[in-house]
Amino acid sequence: MEEKLSYDRFMTLHRNQVNPVPHPKSTLTFAYGNLRYDMLEKSLKSKDDVLRKKVLIEINEDFHQADKLNISLETELLVQLVACFQDKNHEIRELASRAILKVAGTEMGRVIFVSNNLIEVTATLFFDEVKKIRENAYRTLLNLSEFTFGCQAVIDADVLRVLVDKLTSEPEPDILVLILELIN
Repeated sequence: MEEKLSYDRFMTLHRNQVNPVPHPKSTLTFAYGNLRYDMLEKSLKSKDDVLRKKVLIEINEDFHQADKLNISLETELLVQLVACFQDKNHEIRELASRAILKVAGTEMGRVIFVSNNLIEVTATLFFDEVKKIRENAYRTLLNLSEFTFGCQAVIDADVLRVLVDKLTSEPEPDILVLILELIN
């Protein structure tokens, strides 16, 4: 019968079900539970760049779900992500900056970000040669400064002085807009 229904009627039929079938949980989270992020943290300490890239891709995929992001913030994973900012491989730096951007998008992430004084470390990415990494750093601080305590933390970290200097030296117009938004 369902094959012969129009799309609208098909959607109505499934929305009106009494007991819809629940979606299965993520198999990796189910397999490792809360220990998953401890394992990923240990893998980030590895010297193998291929493994670190795969771990960072996994972390970025997990961080699309706020509950997984909050569970990961209970470990020392954030410290390892920030340590990746110093890596020579630009892909690792870019993946780590993308993960930090997602952390700054949640309330718990913002609080941990400010309490651990990670603003200065993130501001060092303003001088990276890769445009996407610089853009992620500016967007991270923009997310952080949406709230009063984050805005005050950015001011206390003396980032405004760096931003004014970057207005004259930044070649990318898209990033100049981000700098002006952050200064505002």
